[in-house]
Amino acid sequence: MRRLPSMGAIEAFVMAAQRPTLREVSDELNLSPSAVSRRIKALESYLGQDLFDRTGNEVHLTDDGAELLKRLTPALESIGNAFTTAPDRSNTLKLGVPSFFCSQWLLPRLADFNTRYPDIAITLDSSPQPPAGVRDDVDGAILFTDQVSELLYNRRLRREFTYIVGAPSMVGGTPPLQDPSDIRHHKLLLLRGTDRLLTKWCAALGIPNIRPASIIYFDNGHLMMEAAANGMGLAFAIDLHSATHINSGRLVRPFGERIPTEFNFFFACKHSAFENRALKRFHDWILRQFEQNL
Repeated sequence: MRRLPSMGAIEAFVMAAQRPTLREVSDELNLSPSAVSRRIKALESYLGQDLFDRTGNEVHLTDDGAELLKRLTPALESIGNAFTTAPDRSNTLKLGVPSFFCSQWLLPRLADFNTRYPDIAITLDSSPQPPAGVRDDVDGAILFTDQVSELLYNRRLRREFTYIVGAPSMVGGTPPLQDPSDIRHHKLLLLRGTDRLLTKWCAALGIPNIRPASIIYFDNGHLMMEAAANGMGLAFAIDLHSATHINSGRLVRPFGERIPTEFNFFFACKHSAFENRALKRFHDWILRQFEQNL
């Protein structure tokens, strides 16, 4: 029988396929980026195929790499399950949830889930998830993204729209806010990772070359809305971020636009995760919640 490649090489390949840079992989494996690269090259040499296209420190799967990842995923899940020592997790659930989704949507409704399923203990984790993926240490996750890995089960929860919001004091202030191109005179508050949404918003409004005077990035949508309400700048918002603040009058939409975006909220998990009864119940519950509020 042909000798198998090392598990270290397989692990480096799978992690690199799920993360945007080798630096993130090296940090998690406690290896240097060059060591991670050597492991991946060893696997490529074993297979006689290029698994990644490389641009600087960024790596992107080739067609051969994507096919290998697709074949490996169920096998690695089975190996992981074989080493699971927890006795019975049917009443426990760990979810990855973005902080702004948690504070603005989930927490106000979670009492209903707890009433229906008082035996299920939920842990909410707001640590970032891999792009288009779900971390291994959670049962499932809510993702705000434009795509989810085809290796995962996923359901879109809601469609989002983008627009500019600001404190009422800014609308009648100086510089004026009369049309969308006026953002070039103002600071813009932006959620990290959503620059593409801003670019598409500008294109949809016919101002593709307009950019704000400066950008302040936030990792927390709730804090970004609070900053906007306190006059720090205009904020590039989605419905989930801003609905509460708009309804209360703390924020207004100066231009009245509402542009659809390909970024949406998804529920995602590994297919094997539905063996956890608690996850299945949460999945069914959250889908019902969104269906009732369409």
